[in-house]
Amino acid sequence: MDEHGENRDFLAADRAHEDVGARFLANWFDADVTEPIALHVPAKRYLCAIDQEYHLGLSAASVRSLEVQGGRFDPAEADEFARVPGAMESVDLRRWDDSGKVAGAPTMSVDEFQDVIVRYLEAVEGSP
Repeated sequence: MDEHGENRDFLAADRAHEDVGARFLANWFDADVTEPIALHVPAKRYLCAIDQEYHLGLSAASVRSLEVQGGRFDPAEADEFARVPGAMESVDLRRWDDSGKVAGAPTMSVDEFQDVIVRYLEAVEGSP
């Protein structure tokens, strides 16, 4: 689903990537991690409704995916979303995700994140 690639077929239909990702990660992570992921797309629709600068900063592919995902929220939808538990955490996640969309930017591999992930899972497992 690389929006920087030439493969644009993911823009033809909403593939609910936020639901797929949240359900997959729920095998290992609790709702504090997965709920903002599940609300990732509504957070984009919300931000586009309340922040013109955010909307203007979207890539062409992200503008297209916004259309496929239902477009900007209207004012009533935005108000309703803002009251959903975890909504503001998903807005933070959305902004962090967008800030990482830099074509060609160096990233760490999953192996490099392994220690952080293992420590998190051990902490969750050991929690009451």
